[in-house]
Amino acid sequence: MTYSFYRESDGEFAGHRFMGPEQALEANTPAGHRAIEGEYGPDLWVFDLDAGMPVRRTPPRPQDTDEITWQLSEGGRRWLPSMTLLGRKRQAVAALQDQVKQIEGSADRAVRELVLATGSAPAAARMQAIEEAIAPLRARLAAINAAGSHEELDALGD
Repeated sequence: MTYSFYRESDGEFAGHRFMGPEQALEANTPAGHRAIEGEYGPDLWVFDLDAGMPVRRTPPRPQDTDEITWQLSEGGRRWLPSMTLLGRKRQAVAALQDQVKQIEGSADRAVRELVLATGSAPAAARMQAIEEAIAPLRARLAAINAAGSHEELDALGD
C-alpha cells in the first residue's frame, strides 16, 4: 500500500509517501501528520479537513491584462482566458489593418501607371476601385473603435 501524509493543522500534504504494510504505518507517520491511502502530491492536492477528503488544489490565477481576464473553469481545475473588449477590438482592428495593407499594396502599380501616364483613365479607374475596396474596411474600423461593449462589438459581426 502507498500512503501520503498531510498536516493535521491545515491539511497540506507533506510531499513524501510511505509504501509498506499498514502495521508499519504508525511508526513511519511524521509527528503532527496523518496518513491517507493513495498518492497525493502537495502541488496538486490539499486535504480538506472539513470534508475529510483530499481535494484538488485551485491553481493560482494568472494576472489579468488590458486584453485578457481569467475565469476559473466550471470544474475549478484551470483558469480560462477571456478577451476584454479592448483585446477584441485590437484583434479586429489588426485583422482589418492587414486587409487594408494588402489592398493598398495592390495600388503600387496603378500609382506608377498614373504617374507615368497622367490622366490615364484605366489607371484612374483602378485607383478608384482600390479606394472603394478600402472604404468599407475603414468604416468597419471606425465602428469597432466606437463599440462600447461586447454586445455592440458582437453586433458588428465578423
